[in-house]
Amino acid sequence: MRPGGAVLTPWGTHYSDQDALLRLTVREDGSAEGPFLRMVEFMKLRSQRLDWNRFRDHVPQFPGDADVSRTRLTLAELGGRYDTVRFVMGLRVPDCAHVVNQPDAGTAKAWFFDLLSRSWAAVVIRGGEPEAAVYQSGPRCLWDEVESVHRWWTACGSPDLTASA
Repeated sequence: MRPGGAVLTPWGTHYSDQDALLRLTVREDGSAEGPFLRMVEFMKLRSQRLDWNRFRDHVPQFPGDADVSRTRLTLAELGGRYDTVRFVMGLRVPDCAHVVNQPDAGTAKAWFFDLLSRSWAAVVIRGGEPEAAVYQSGPRCLWDEVESVHRWWTACGSPDLTASA
């Protein structure tokens, strides 16, 4: 592409299905820069889709010998569809896949799987309870990373995706 040309592309991680629409402008030296425009969700090519079956053996028996703790972070604070916080989590908690089993009888499970090891975390959220149970297993403490990123993002003022740097 020649200088001044524009590239419009979705960009995201396996953390969630959402991507951000990125508009890059090509510079004289061939590099490109530009802002994220908004959250989007595109159907990924088969080769780009995450095979959830790869995590089938991560949790042979729940909760097994997982470390147990508690959290006050809510499902809503983890972000819903098109929320910037979910996109930021995917950027700041690398190589992590995240999925939520929808609430059943007031209970939801948020799962986190490491793409490179057998580490996993599950947060069991029961409606009406002020804290949720956290289960983590493996060399990587994924939930600790998620909470840390959430604290950082909140301390930064919970900026929107399109906020200027």
